[in-house]
Amino acid sequence: GAQFQHWSGNSTENATYVGVSMLALASIGVLTNSLARAFFVAAIIGAILALGPRFHLDGRILATTLPYAYLERALPLLSFTGVPIRFGYVMYLGLAVAAGLGLARLR
Repeated sequence: GAQFQHWSGNSTENATYVGVSMLALASIGVLTNSLARAFFVAAIIGAILALGPRFHLDGRILATTLPYAYLERALPLLSFTGVPIRFGYVMYLGLAVAAGLGLARLR
């Protein structure tokens, strides 16, 4: 079978993909618009938090502590949700706005 089937999590959690065109347009937005920069920073924060409390590499959970673990410690309610991938929506929103501003600049 495919290697991803051996990874921890489910297929929905393992299927987060941004896309080259989205990153290219967001980069144009970041280079030309301060609002796009703010949304891009939000996207980076969302992407980092979406990784969860521990770093996963090729189906193995490494001992590296990620920022989500500290956030979970500060806000114990997050440990009940158990789905840090939802922060991926923050990433997508930030990139969509930055890419939209980049596309507006091209237009």
